[in-house]
Amino acid sequence: LGRSTTATVRITGYAAFCGEEVGCLANPYRYVALRSGDVTLQAMRERNPDRLYRGAASLRLSQAIGDSTALHGGYRGYLDSWRVNGHTWDLSVNQQAFKEQLMLTAEGRVATHSATSFFRDDYAVSTGETLMMPEFRSLDRELSGLFTGSVGGRVGWTFYSVGKLATVGINGRLSHHWFLYPNFSELPERNAWLGGGGLDGTF
Repeated sequence: LGRSTTATVRITGYAAFCGEEVGCLANPYRYVALRSGDVTLQAMRERNPDRLYRGAASLRLSQAIGDSTALHGGYRGYLDSWRVNGHTWDLSVNQQAFKEQLMLTAEGRVATHSATSFFRDDYAVSTGETLMMPEFRSLDRELSGLFTGSVGGRVGWTFYSVGKLATVGINGRLSHHWFLYPNFSELPERNAWLGGGGLDGTF
């Protein structure tokens, strides 16, 4: 869009044709219980549909601010044949210093998606109802609907002309993540700290 502004638009599509026995993404070791009150009447293996079609579109903008700062932001929308629709927003700021040797990054991300059309938190029947397990069933919390957010930062330092190497870089990162599963009563939320580091070189 200009010397200091760039934009990227991306559209992707995906189709999966999986085995009919358990379907796409299903776990053959995970069982779903059909209950009446506190009594388990029947237990069957998890089964998902054996076809999955999905598409996504994203827009990303980057803006230079002065000679050493850049602002990046993006949005991604998602929709699939299991009636899952999702939205993701992210924002980050990069700052260079000391003749581009030091790189500082602060970033945040928020994402949400709806539950699949066949997910149920509890496959239960009332007294007198016909005992029938749905054709498709799942206890995968990732299919139950999700809200997640994260904030974090990274720091990196680059050394130039180290022996026969053009550059040597060392970096570290730390972030905190929140996961909320509003439709999954067994684990409604999780929190995690993630950290890491790296060392790289270029010839």
